[in-house]
Formats: sequence, structure tokens, C-alpha cells
Amino acid sequence: MFKEEAIHERREFRKELYTKIFTITGKPKKILDLGCGLHPIDFPYHNIEYIAIDRDSEAIRKVKKYFKKYKIVGKAEAKNIMQLSEEEYEEEVDITFLLKVLDKIEKKPNKSSN
Repeated sequence: MFKEEAIHERREFRKELYTKIFTITGKPKKILDLGCGLHPIDFPYHNIEYIAIDRDSEAIRKVKKYFKKYKIVGKAEAKNIMQLSEEEYEEEVDITFLLKVLDKIEKKPNKSSN
């Protein structure tokens, strides 16, 4: 389901992207990345707890391997984010990423990010 080149799709502008985000939000201690794909592998900070969720088990396998190799605190789980309940993910986080997710939700009938 994922493409290997997706790992580095933000590489050219990632420092600028996260600088802008974290200027507004402050640098997080804990991130929840819904529909993460391979994004955690290209995330430029390693001293932040990272919770990665995606329905693609192959992507999650790669993220878990990466977390283990670089001793990243967090977890990666293969789950469909459209089926998560509020109770299932009540962990307190500083920021939630939904990169390239909202456009997919909008395309589904009866779903809206509004």
C-alpha cells in the first residue's frame, strides 16, 4: 500500500515545516501520528515520544524496526484510524499529526473533518 519513496517525500522542506509547526505549538514531548505511513522514519527529532498508527501493517513493521534501531520511545500499531474510539486513544499528547489523512477522510461518504 505504501511506496518506499514516501519515506523521504518531505525531506527538502521538513526542517522548515517542523520549525513553523513547533513555533506555534512549542516543541512536543509526545506525538500521536494517525495514518502515519512511513512518516516516523523521516521525522527529524529522536528525543520525542512517538505513537504511530496506520492500517498498513508493512509500514508499521518498518516503523517498529526503525524505533527499535534508534531507541525511539513510543509505539507503532497497525489499526484503522477510522475505527478508533475516543476511549481507545485517550493518551495525552502534545500534538497529533494527520498528514495526508484528512483528504482521504473527506472522500469517504458521510465522513467529514469539518
